[in-house]
Amino acid sequence: MNFGKIAVSAIFTASLLTFGTADYVINPPSVVQAYSDTCQLKDELHSLMRRDYPYMLGNIDGTVNAVRLEGEVFADHLFMGVEYEPVNSYDVPNETDSIALTFDESGTSFNFFCGADGNYIRQCTRSGKQTYYHANFDNRNDTAYSLAYQWLTAMRQTRGLN
Repeated sequence: MNFGKIAVSAIFTASLLTFGTADYVINPPSVVQAYSDTCQLKDELHSLMRRDYPYMLGNIDGTVNAVRLEGEVFADHLFMGVEYEPVNSYDVPNETDSIALTFDESGTSFNFFCGADGNYIRQCTRSGKQTYYHANFDNRNDTAYSLAYQWLTAMRQTRGLN
């Protein structure tokens, strides 16, 4: 028997009881998110990757409708290796050129656009609520706008659209 491990365990347990933290260890608190508004883009992309999930991708030149995921590599890059951080709307530059990704089932749309200091996404819900996010990619060469633009271009080429 290893009395050293038992002694350390007893000392640890006694210190928890002394400082009143035993309940914290036995009943840890639920995870608290830093923001109440989380970007739904990852949830929507996950649904799109798992099953037929109608969506529309487009810009000022027109839109393309799809039921199945077209452009897996672009959706994967928008899903993996990126964090979406909420930002105040007054910190967001004007959307001069954007790509819109809209999901029919949820009624949620995402506009991808760039500003002087990075990637931005505007999330719009069916109720009209708008939330802005800054996209932080692990690969510093990626931008949300360029990935969405490449995705849209690939869909148009696949369908023979200009």
